[in-house]
Amino acid sequence: MTRNSTTAFRKIAGAFAALAALSLASGGIAAAQDAWKPEFVDGKLQPLADGFPSEAISLVVLDEPGSSDGVYARDFQSALRDISPVPIEVLDRGEVGTYPTWEALGWTLDQPNGDQGYYPIVYVLPGSVLDLLTVPIERDLNVTLEDLNDVNVTEVTPYVVTSRKDAPWGNSFAKLVEYAKANPGKVKYLSRSPGSGGYTAMERYVELKGIEFDKAVGGSHNEIQSAIGAGVADVGITQIETALTHWEAGKIEILMVTGDQRAGAPWESVPSAADEGMPGEPWAQNRGFTVAKAVSDEHRAWLFELFRAGAETEAFKAARQRLPGNALVMMNHDEAMALANKAKDIAEPVIRKLGIHWDQQK
Repeated sequence: MTRNSTTAFRKIAGAFAALAALSLASGGIAAAQDAWKPEFVDGKLQPLADGFPSEAISLVVLDEPGSSDGVYARDFQSALRDISPVPIEVLDRGEVGTYPTWEALGWTLDQPNGDQGYYPIVYVLPGSVLDLLTVPIERDLNVTLEDLNDVNVTEVTPYVVTSRKDAPWGNSFAKLVEYAKANPGKVKYLSRSPGSGGYTAMERYVELKGIEFDKAVGGSHNEIQSAIGAGVADVGITQIETALTHWEAGKIEILMVTGDQRAGAPWESVPSAADEGMPGEPWAQNRGFTVAKAVSDEHRAWLFELFRAGAETEAFKAARQRLPGNALVMMNHDEAMALANKAKDIAEPVIRKLGIHWDQQK
């Protein structure tokens, strides 16, 4: 890599360290919520004065049912069963195009009452913001960051570097680096789309360690880990839930978790990036729900209270904390939007220095 790209990576790593640590003081999420006070009767959140919600709410997953987003939605579905006044359903849309979150915002508006808040979308920061910079979403869909209407962020999780079984480096990231240095371009690395959080994290690790992979792009998180488990590819980087599923099935090895902290059981012996000589590289996923901009402040505020109540149940906390390294938080609309905007402000000049902004690509 050039000196400019190395400097750019250092800037984005340091900047995202600040993002990972961002925890704004809790305040009102909107003037609308100041005027509305949530009411619970026998444990159920009561509808708004305008009758919302009067029909089932569908949690939209832009991946497969067994993906991290799919399991997250189902954990909320279970937690909200006795809290919501209407049924909570999960709608799996599968792998949706090049810019799933942004395409889904438009899709929800095409559904009956889609502008009312009946289709909260599972989304991840800063990944969705990086997508906005690295693929021509604004040009093709005529949407910008202002079209996000974030409801919340409820957890922060690291990424996981994975490997096929029986590789020459075993389950050691350090030995993978040693092997890759001795065999430049021989290790097959299968990744998600360029510019995604995981993609950028792995690019950073490759740059820091001075190694070269035989890189290919394509597939969902589950498809990539299935390919690694089948020996079609050697290494990858993925979400906690996806990694855990394939690891428990005995198909892959776990080499490293991103960030400065180890994940804990059952991966307490798995090194962190800091353990591997890369401290201050806090690549992670901030996961929550977003809706279309057309959804009113009051309806969004009602959804926030619904998810807040569900996230406080012991069953939900136990389900989410079974994932190694998963940290539970509760960012409201203002905090989540601040995180999204800060991610864009930080990432855009760095993405341009790396030459991977969508308008720099031929």
